[in-house]
Amino acid sequence: MTNSLSVSNKTLALIVAMPKEAFLIESFLQEVETIQVAGLKALVGQHNGVKVVLALSGIGKVAAAVTTAEVIRTYAPDYIVNIGVSGGIHESVEQGDIIIAEQVCYHDVFCGTEVAWGQVQGFPLHYLSAQSLLEVFQKTSLLYHQGLVVCGDRFLTNPEEFEFIRTTFPQALSIDMESAAIAQTCYIYQTPFAIIRAISDTPGRGDSYQQYSCFWEDESLQRKVFQPILQLLNSITQ
Repeated sequence: MTNSLSVSNKTLALIVAMPKEAFLIESFLQEVETIQVAGLKALVGQHNGVKVVLALSGIGKVAAAVTTAEVIRTYAPDYIVNIGVSGGIHESVEQGDIIIAEQVCYHDVFCGTEVAWGQVQGFPLHYLSAQSLLEVFQKTSLLYHQGLVVCGDRFLTNPEEFEFIRTTFPQALSIDMESAAIAQTCYIYQTPFAIIRAISDTPGRGDSYQQYSCFWEDESLQRKVFQPILQLLNSITQ
């Protein structure tokens, strides 16, 4: 399969929440220019002839949705890829693993008994990643988990909340604070997307705060974990 981004005049947008996440992937861009338009902070460059926008959203669903909308309106990207760290909540997932979302949903939304927990009324429960990108990733030799990712405005530490999420979404691989908001915005704007996350901690299996802190204190671990993400991004532009 030939990926559409291998053709010139295409744009790939990358969205991260935190500067330290941006730092780990900014080497993907060449010929970089820093821009700030209407509150949008981004690096604009290219990779293999494909225009690449790396946007910094800030943490949380609102910031992620606003940034995604600004990126779409400003650059009309062919694909959006959300990259960052997340907490691994499935027993098969360990710190340092890579997660690619097949589908994304909220874990902290309740609009009444007429719809499922996690579903915003009038929208689907699950937002589906671009099948074309999933197929590109599958052609690499990289190891990763693929499945459901859940999202909400909370760093998960409460055991009762953890058990509720595990029970409500038993197939969920990881949890973060931006992915579903980015996915919903892409759904509204009809923009294909993918979610790639590195596991920084494993809530429910020890002190997730300590795991998270240790991850960001270990530069060699960060670079080791994010290297496959750079390879996945490279596969999009081949």
